[in-house]
Amino acid sequence: MTEKSTRSSHGDLVMGWFDYFHWASNRQVQIWSRGFATKRHSPTERTLKRLTKRLKLRVTKYGKVNVYALPRKARGDLEDHWKIYHGLGCTETLMRFYRSGFDNLEVIPERSFRGYGAVPEWGLLYQSVILLGEFSTKSDVIDHGSIPSKLRAYDGNLPKIEAEYGVTPIVVFVLDIPREQVLRRLKVWHPQGPYYFTDYETFLSVPIGQQLTAKIYFNTYGEEDSLA
Repeated sequence: MTEKSTRSSHGDLVMGWFDYFHWASNRQVQIWSRGFATKRHSPTERTLKRLTKRLKLRVTKYGKVNVYALPRKARGDLEDHWKIYHGLGCTETLMRFYRSGFDNLEVIPERSFRGYGAVPEWGLLYQSVILLGEFSTKSDVIDHGSIPSKLRAYDGNLPKIEAEYGVTPIVVFVLDIPREQVLRRLKVWHPQGPYYFTDYETFLSVPIGQQLTAKIYFNTYGEEDSLA
């Protein structure tokens, strides 16, 4: 295999990952592919630069960091830092679950769920479960009150997803609000279903690789449990 074809194959692989990602940083791409990140990693840097130059990825600054997305996911987003923050959070949650050590994980991108009436940020198929991920910013939860409507959508449409994939669905909500507020809002929302909730700060405090086994998730009764 020539050097050019090797570069092309690696570029295709990275493009496949970006079908799962919303927005992603160099660090996130490294952890996805290597399990860890270093300050500099020339192969990742070269590939991202080449894909950006060829207009296969869009790039913008988020703070001091370059972040990347597929053009169809980045329309009008380059100055919308809140939308980028949400996209990075979606990728961060997926990446950490993906790196949780289960064999034969299948990643299902957001686009695959359109038409079901409930559209998670991503899905992970493993063993006899499909884990559906929801990341919500503080604005989503508090200002827009989006969670009750999402719960209603899942209540009515999870059977369709279960029938399609033939496994039990579990929905995990990672909410960017203080942990005590998550618990307080559960008492208001009264969710009934295969739902788990945690706050983003606690989620990020768990070492990469332990997201499924850490007992940081509230079930619908407000009890702490793991997802494994």
